[in-house]
Amino acid sequence: MQVELEGAIRRYADLYDNLPIALVTLTTKGRIVEANATALQWLRRERAQLIGSYFNGFLDPFDAGRLAAHLESAPSRSAAGSMIELTLRLADGLMMTVQLSSRVEPAGADGGSLIHTAITNISKLRQAHRVLDDISREQENVSQSIAQDLRAPVITISDHARNLLEEHRADLTIAVREAIERMEGAACRLESAAQHLLEYCLLGTAEVAADPVSVDDVIQMVMMEHRALIHRRHADVQVARPLPCVRGSRLILGQVFSHVLKQAINCAGEGDLPRVGISAVVNERKANIRITGSGRQLAADSERVFSIYDQGPDGAGGVCLAVVRRAVERMQGRVWIESPPGGGTCFCLELMAVG
Repeated sequence: MQVELEGAIRRYADLYDNLPIALVTLTTKGRIVEANATALQWLRRERAQLIGSYFNGFLDPFDAGRLAAHLESAPSRSAAGSMIELTLRLADGLMMTVQLSSRVEPAGADGGSLIHTAITNISKLRQAHRVLDDISREQENVSQSIAQDLRAPVITISDHARNLLEEHRADLTIAVREAIERMEGAACRLESAAQHLLEYCLLGTAEVAADPVSVDDVIQMVMMEHRALIHRRHADVQVARPLPCVRGSRLILGQVFSHVLKQAINCAGEGDLPRVGISAVVNERKANIRITGSGRQLAADSERVFSIYDQGPDGAGGVCLAVVRRAVERMQGRVWIESPPGGGTCFCLELMAVG
């Protein structure tokens, strides 16, 4: 038993000294009682120099105060431990961003509590986060610049075409008038596509909330916003209330349901009266929201319909529905297409339910 105990102690000592993270044992005042080889290497001290010194000697005054508060509060959180991020100031002006994770040993040799602290080097992680933040900001700025530069001339073309039709309609031949109308329509579609592309790019980097949101309220708001479209198309929109609450962003959910409602209405041809049904069921904390539009059936191939690069032969899919998929996936949900037996297309959205 003694031989096994001595072997276990040797294995523990070897593990303690050769771990890739620094380990130190501190008093509640910050005096270093023990340190492993990694700590000696990072702090650039010999063991005899380090043991008995104070850890705040490697910190600026502000971080030294934070360390003192961290160590003083550690005994009250001995079960769960506590963490803090600091910047070590080493020899030759070197700095290292570290995370300290501390747990308390109930009784120390000097009668006080000892605190076992693991030091993890997170300098490269912080540097990577800064680079990602810079890339994200640059991508957002470039996306907004491209969208604005693309939309400005398109809006000008659309305005000129509209003014030309309003002021000189009587002087234009039917062929010229139809050509200008097609030009105005194409400019409006291009402007809409640019706006959807911007939404798609920004959704890749924006933070998405996970707040409780009433689908009922969002649907009602979206129907109010699109009442002109609903009235113009004489659309019959039936909502099976009550609709559930889900986790997500109210603003982004508004964009999602706005795009899907327009797609559902446009499933009906120009000469047909659109019929749209909105319903939802909750099963195993998942809310399945179904928006069904009458008329033509979109392909059930969600990868094609929701692709930003590919549109179906009927003009469905593309950027608008790509925005829908990215937004739903950012809220930890999923979206797909079904073809009901009676015809039409059903857009299915699955989101995390509340309650």
